[in-house]
Amino acid sequence: MTITKYHIELYKKVGGDVDHLQRIGTSEEKSSANQNIIVEMEELVSNLELIKNGMTSN
Repeated sequence: MTITKYHIELYKKVGGDVDHLQRIGTSEEKSSANQNIIVEMEELVSNLELIKNGMTSN
């Protein structure tokens, strides 16, 4: 998986929410590859938040 600037902007646009992506995204933005990357990015952010809050070890 390669996260590009495009994916970061798309992630910010939909707030990391794939369902929101499906509602407001263009057909290009809704591709399964983009959806998978958004899901992976959300998991990464969630894991980093857990570490930041001391709820898990890094």
